Amino acid sequence: ARDINLDIKRVVSYRHWCNKLYNAIRFASLNFPPSYQPPEQPLQLGAEGQPALPQPARWLLSKLSGACAAVVKALEAYDFATATQRLYSFWQYEVCDVYIEVMKPLMALDESHAGNAEVKRATRDTLWVALEVGLRLLHPFMPFVTEELWQRLPQPAVGQPVPSIMLAAYPSATPAWDNPQLEAEYDYLNAVINKVRGLRNDYSLTKQRPHLFLVASDSAKAAVLQRSTLELATLSTSSEVTVLDSSQGASSSPPLGCGVCIVDDATVAHLLLKGILDPALEVAKLQKK
Repeated sequence: ARDINLDIKRVVSYRHWCNKLYNAIRFASLNFPPSYQPPEQPLQLGAEGQPALPQPARWLLSKLSGACAAVVKALEAYDFATATQRLYSFWQYEVCDVYIEVMKPLMALDESHAGNAEVKRATRDTLWVALEVGLRLLHPFMPFVTEELWQRLPQPAVGQPVPSIMLAAYPSATPAWDNPQLEAEYDYLNAVINKVRGLRNDYSLTKQRPHLFLVASDSAKAAVLQRSTLELATLSTSSEVTVLDSSQGASSSPPLGCGVCIVDDATVAHLLLKGILDPALEVAKLQKK
């Protein structure tokens, strides 16, 4: 036996993290209509009779499959530290920080418009799958919290009901969900978002939602940015995102009055600060430094 250097502050931190799990389930409950029925079969990408999944949903399912594979492999090797770290990462950085935030504007879509009802249904189904499977993955490490939260999720109407999460099968990876290319694209998007958040912090922007211009000299990256404007606007707290492909020529230029940060060798972010900040005041701040 050996002594363990236990930091009580970490215990308190993980107690707060339990509140985050509760809030994720509560968010789902608020966005699942009373008549909501979970998917009767595992979600299959592009399967007949199932709605096409939006890009964030396909990304989350890929991350969920990877989390299942990593956790099972770690448990089989008795590597509990790696298992808990991967679980924490999935819940914290993938479900809560990204998917739930991106889901909010999707839930505000008007269902009277063509296709919006299917998008909302697919988004809800993906959240339910991520929460239900995620709780079963987490159960060996947090049995009481996961049992309580799992019982609050709606259960499929078909098949024999499972009375407790303890009796539910432990999750395994779903290779059909794996999408390494989409995960790589989201890694790139997260790099852009982190840079923009840093730029907002430099200018002490809190509630303001400026227009974001992204200049990409790589056409492939420009295409990724173009089809991800919803995620970029939501996660960077921007009013609008405009993607400019600099290979198109001089006409693809952001307006004057922007704060600028370099994301990588092919991407530059321009945050429109004109009308939000006083240039004279900003110059005075720099002179004081």
